Amino acid sequence: MRLLVFLSCASLLSAQSYTITTYAGGAPPPTPIQATALPLQIQGVAAAGGDVYFTAANAVLQVDNTGLMTRLAGNGRTTGASATLPAGASVPALNVQFNSAQGVSVDRAGNLYISDQGTSYVWKLTPDGKMTIVAQAAAGGWPNVAATATDPNGTVYLGNGTYVYRVGSDGSAHRDE
Repeated sequence: MRLLVFLSCASLLSAQSYTITTYAGGAPPPTPIQATALPLQIQGVAAAGGDVYFTAANAVLQVDNTGLMTRLAGNGRTTGASATLPAGASVPALNVQFNSAQGVSVDRAGNLYISDQGTSYVWKLTPDGKMTIVAQAAAGGWPNVAATATDPNGTVYLGNGTYVYRVGSDGSAHRDE
């Protein structure tokens, strides 16, 4: 009889489904918050109009002139693979899942450019909170882009530790020789 009860309970347990949820970690930093309240490992940094922009915790953050930090882009998680977007598609900035957000720069219009190391993407974040991929390396091209810069004309430059590339209006990057 005990064997029969045991086997009945075992079959019920094997049919039970389980849900795994994140208990701790894996979330973006809580913002808005005083910038000095969180220890962060800063990657890239840029400044414009009294604000400072930087990448940390796989997100793009802004610190205003009062010291208040706000997350502008990235959900704090790592893709582990390339994002896939149709050409010209835009996505809400807070939903973007970077592989490894690194460099950040800002142009005169207030657009931010973020390099995503590992995917070799360069994202453009517009002031209205939309993001698009403006450049992506072809196979064998500018891997591990870790730095971005913009000049007064709006030209975007990329650095990967060995070379500096200039991004053309078509999204291609060329190494100036």
